[in-house]
This record gives sequence, C-alpha cells and structure tokens, in this order.
Amino acid sequence: MNQSPSPTPASSGPNQQPFSSHFMSKYVQPAVSDRDFRNVEYRLHNRRSVALYRCSRDFATPSTPKPDFMLRLHLNKFPAQHEVNYGGGWLKRMPDSYVLAPPNVDSRVRGNLQNHFTSLILVFPETELRQVAGELLDAEGKHLWQPPSKELHDTSISTLMRQLWESSCSSAPAESVLIEGTFISLVGRLLLSGQQKRLAIPKYESSASLITSKALNYMQDRLSEKLTLEEIAKAAGVSRSYLIRVFAQATGKSVHARLIELRIERAKQLLIQYGRNMTLDQVALACGFWDGTHLTRSFFEHVGITPQQFRENS
Repeated sequence: MNQSPSPTPASSGPNQQPFSSHFMSKYVQPAVSDRDFRNVEYRLHNRRSVALYRCSRDFATPSTPKPDFMLRLHLNKFPAQHEVNYGGGWLKRMPDSYVLAPPNVDSRVRGNLQNHFTSLILVFPETELRQVAGELLDAEGKHLWQPPSKELHDTSISTLMRQLWESSCSSAPAESVLIEGTFISLVGRLLLSGQQKRLAIPKYESSASLITSKALNYMQDRLSEKLTLEEIAKAAGVSRSYLIRVFAQATGKSVHARLIELRIERAKQLLIQYGRNMTLDQVALACGFWDGTHLTRSFFEHVGITPQQFRENS
C-alpha cells in the first residue's frame, strides 16, 4: 500500500490540538490499517479546525458515525458501481457530485463493492460552521443537519473544494488568507444549497468604501507579516464573511488577490530602490513571500517577467 505520511498535528491556538488529535484518531488511523485504501493524503490547516484528505479505494465499506461534518466530492469521470446511504436515501456516486453528511451518522453500502473510486473529502466540526455562518445557520442552514437524500451537483462547490486542496499544501503566508476565504465561500454555497430560490444579493453598502479602505491600509502596513483573513476583518471592524462581500463589491477582487497585488507592488518598489543591494530572498521576506522562488513565481504570473528581468530593465 502506498501511504502518504500522516500530517503534523496543528498546534496553533487552544482549540486546534484537540481537533487535530481527534481527526488523527478517528480518520487517519483507521485508514492506516485499512488495506483497501491507496494513495491516501491528509492535509490539516493549522489556523482552522478543518482537514482534507484525498483517497482512492478498491472496496466500498460502511463507516461508523463521526462527530464532524463530512463533505465528499466524487472525482471519478464515471459513476461508482456501488451506492451509499447516510440515512436519507441510496446515493450513487456520479462524476463531480458531492454529498454533505452531518455529524453522527453512519453509512451503509450496497451493489458492486469491488470497484475503484476516488474521493476528495473535507472534514470540519460544527463549531467552524457556526463561526462562519453565524445567525444564518439557524435561519437558512437547517437542511445541513438532514441526512442527504440525493447527491448534488454544483460547479462552485467542486471548484472551491479543489481550490482548498491545492492551497492547503502550501505554507506561503498569503495562502492562509486564501484558505479561510475559500472555506467561508464554501460554507456560503452549502447554505444556499437548501434554498428554493437564491438568496438576494445585498445592495452595495454605503460603508463598503470605509471598510475596504481600513482593510487595505492594514494589509499595506503589514505586507511582511503572515496575515490572516480574521486579522484583516478585525482591523476593518467587521466579520470575515462581511469583509469578503463588501471588499468584492468595492474592488471587484478578493481580499487574497488584492493582497498579492500589494505584495507585488512593494516588491517592484524595493527592486527599483535597492537594485542588487537586496537579494531576491530579502525582497521576498520584506513583501510577505515565502522565499525568492515564491516571489519569482507570483511576480511572473502578475507582471509577465521575472523580478530579475524587472530589476535589469529598471
């Protein structure tokens, strides 16, 4: 069996270690001893009590109840040959379909259990859902606790899940903001999944410019730091979900995208001002990038040339 190394338990914050220990014991350890699993990779996010894992299996088995929400995305390009029931109905894993299983439900399986299938799974506790959704959870999110009666298709859910997976493997400073923003957006889509009609898009708030200005000033003053979305929202005096909405309304961009632009702009200033008196690693650290390689990759994506070429042309 090809087993990827188990993740290092998260250690930041008083509530992180218990979830990490719980996840390791309830999710990782059973898979380690399960010979039907192949190529299992786990990723924990240090700043949030969320975890992802991607696994391939050749044999479907029922699962015991877990105390967390489990969002499963079927990655195969063909339907699975078995069906799963989380208490609400029999579900056949169709390509790019997802299922949200609430806490403390078990699953049953039927059909051809010996078939290959691959899943991307997000696990998170109820506390994370409540922290993000706030009062909306009681008003609009009651359906999230219902056993799934059908599998769903939503390109946004699929895209956000894949984006979470890709960004969770990076330790770059800006990725933490991206992960938090993506998770908040994902919770928003899950809340909408139970609506007969989409929730009305709020009108442009009159305070959006002031909130956005505070967020931008906070980021501008701390470009060398490992900023989180929570810190930026707190500086702007609003919640993370509210900041994401008004920031996009005011700028047409996400907080993460604008943060990267600010870091690139600062890098340009340093390259022009100090030339070869600063190494690319020094410029990178001063602008919040992980190292010179990370700076070069992001710089090229946004500017079209490398920092070295920019410095030579300046």
